[in-house]
Amino acid sequence: MIGQRDSKIITGACDLYPPYVDFDQPGYGLSIEIITAAYKVSGYEFKLDLLPWARAEIVVNNSEYDILPDAWFTNERAETLLFSDPYAVNELLFIKRKGDFKC
Repeated sequence: MIGQRDSKIITGACDLYPPYVDFDQPGYGLSIEIITAAYKVSGYEFKLDLLPWARAEIVVNNSEYDILPDAWFTNERAETLLFSDPYAVNELLFIKRKGDFKC
């Protein structure tokens, strides 16, 4: 609850997004390892809950959780959320077999 949380604990909510968030990996994936290490250096403990993506966005926007790891930037999200500088970049592409012109 707001105001009753330990000020040295940062809470995050997100969905699976391998290899960035992957509860089957040590450290729970690349992004979670980076986030955990960054907060640890600053004297904070990071705790993460796995939630469906839509629910994770809601609970962060409602201040029930502190951060939403691995959210892609959108203008709509920027209205309520503060984004860090990127720490990883990926590209999504359409891949299609050459010579097959059907769409």
